[in-house]
Amino acid sequence: AFPSVHAQGLRSRLTMTGTQRAYQIGDSSVSEKIGTMRYELFGSSWRIRLDGSSLEFRAPQDTIRGSLPFGVRFDLAARPGDTLTAFARSASRPLDLSARETSALSTIGTSVIDIESAALGTPALGGVRLALSFPTGDAVLSVRGGVELEPTPVGTQPVYWRGTTIRGGLALTSGVGSGSFAASIEATHSSADSLGGRNLFPGGGSLTLQLQGDIGIPNPFDPLEDETWPLRTIAFYGQPIGNDRNDQPNLIVPQGSLFGMLGMLVVPVRGLTISPTLQLLRESSVSGSSAGVITSRITGSAWTTQAGLDVTIPLGDVFELTPQAGYTVGNVGAAFSQSAVLRRGRGVSKSSAFNDAVRGSWFSLQLTASF
Repeated sequence: AFPSVHAQGLRSRLTMTGTQRAYQIGDSSVSEKIGTMRYELFGSSWRIRLDGSSLEFRAPQDTIRGSLPFGVRFDLAARPGDTLTAFARSASRPLDLSARETSALSTIGTSVIDIESAALGTPALGGVRLALSFPTGDAVLSVRGGVELEPTPVGTQPVYWRGTTIRGGLALTSGVGSGSFAASIEATHSSADSLGGRNLFPGGGSLTLQLQGDIGIPNPFDPLEDETWPLRTIAFYGQPIGNDRNDQPNLIVPQGSLFGMLGMLVVPVRGLTISPTLQLLRESSVSGSSAGVITSRITGSAWTTQAGLDVTIPLGDVFELTPQAGYTVGNVGAAFSQSAVLRRGRGVSKSSAFNDAVRGSWFSLQLTASF
């Protein structure tokens, strides 16, 4: 949403965030430090956004120092619900990853663990997206589409390259009492090949279903007042399509289907805004390959539960300070099997497995200036 423009003209917002994350996966420890800056300029129906960051990622195999892609984005709302978005980003630094850097990222390479260093190894990108809305009685139907282009990266080391990505989807939003409900479906397809075996992108695309509900909960400490606490709940399911290369060297388990649930409550307390969150993620996957008489199969799974708390503190009319903290528990594991048929009715097989606990915590401090 775009802030309204008053007599003073345009509005700006500058957000600076520092984040520290630390995880223990089995007997391996990893950590991430990242500093981000975002500048937004708002008009009555448009927004320009600039993003930049620097980071340090540490794992037993290696330490990576660099930056996530610098991004620029322009949003234009021709009318409520109709939005045109154009965006571009630079390549990450580093762009191509060494064998040690790829191995370091694999220590924590699963969709259920929140870490921004997973975006390392991505090339430059440009794209556009369009959303059109159509009122249908008490509901609004939205049609969405877009295209993203990544130039073919040169070099000989691993990168995460998607080529040309096409996406499209539908969303239906409806009011329910004093709240709202939304359901959406989106499909994507990317054209990139394996780059001779060095592309970390698993291939294909994805299908994602999402349900979202927003309601107001009466203040339990003073139920006679009209004040309500906003509660947002989200459930989603993502299924990869055509990801034939899902067992990549930067992943701890192969890429698979992802299910998630998220709940966030907003509680105003004497000028402060307190927002507790609870998130559950689960990924499951199967990967198989054959080479001559040898057949290999990997079955992987991972889950995490994360509890978080944000506190927004107003500092005058311009600044807001938001400390954020969270704790994560979970598990990641996989079973490997390999068999070889020597002759009819005879063969050999072997198997192995691992099952590691996941523990982690994070802390973030965010300063926002609106002017």
